[in-house]
Amino acid sequence: MRTRISAFIAALFTVIVCTFGGIDACAMTPVETDSIIINCRNEPEGTAFVDVLFRNREKDKYGLDDGEEPHCEISFRTDNENNFKELELGKDCGIARYNDGYSSLLFCKKPATSVHYSRGYGYMMISDMVQNKDLFNYYGEFRIAYCDEKGNVLQVTDAVKAEKNSRNSEYHISADGTSLSYELRVEPKIGLLLLILFVIYILLPSILLAIVIKWIASFIRHRKEEKKQLTDYTQDYYKK
Repeated sequence: MRTRISAFIAALFTVIVCTFGGIDACAMTPVETDSIIINCRNEPEGTAFVDVLFRNREKDKYGLDDGEEPHCEISFRTDNENNFKELELGKDCGIARYNDGYSSLLFCKKPATSVHYSRGYGYMMISDMVQNKDLFNYYGEFRIAYCDEKGNVLQVTDAVKAEKNSRNSEYHISADGTSLSYELRVEPKIGLLLLILFVIYILLPSILLAIVIKWIASFIRHRKEEKKQLTDYTQDYYKK
C-alpha cells in the first residue's frame, strides 16, 4: 500500500512540476528593458554588425548634440573560439553618415552604448536614461542596417512600424534579408503573476492532497470489503 501511494504521489508531482515549472520560471524572470535583440538570417556577406535605423524627427530629443561624438562600443565574433574584435568607428563612417529619412541608433542617438554581433545574433545595449520601449514609442518606424567592419552599409531592410507599448518589454527583432518583423516579450502583470503563484503553490498542492486522501480512503474501503468477503466465505465454509 505504501509503495502504491508513494508512486502515485511521485507521478502527480512530476506532472505538476513539468507542466507549471516553466510557467513559474517565465513569470518570475524579469525582462531586459535596456537592450534590443536582433536575430538575422540571409545577411549580406561581410556583415560585421547590425544597427537600428529610426525614422528622423525634428528636434530629436535623443539625438546627439552638435559636435558631439558617438560613444558606442562595437564588436563582432571573428572565429569559432568566441573571440570578438572591437571596431574603432567614428562619425565619418558610412553608417554614421547614412540618412534616407532614417538614421543610426549607434551613431546618431545618445542612448545607444554598445552592440555585439555573432553569427546572425546582435545584442544592443542602451543606457539607463531610457527604456527600449521609449525609443520605439518615440520614433515609431525603424529598419535594420547590415554593416561591414569599416562601417559601410551593405544592405537595409524594409521599414516596420512599432506599435505603442506601455509595458516593460524585451524587443526581439527578426531580420531576414530585407524583410523585417519584431515581437515583444512583455513583463507579466502583477495580477497574473499572483494568480500563477496561487495556482502553483496553493491550489495545486490542495488538489493533490485531496486526490491522495480520496485514493487512500478508497483503497482502505476496498481492503475492508475484501476482508469481509473473505470472512464470510470462511464462515460459510466451516458451516458446511
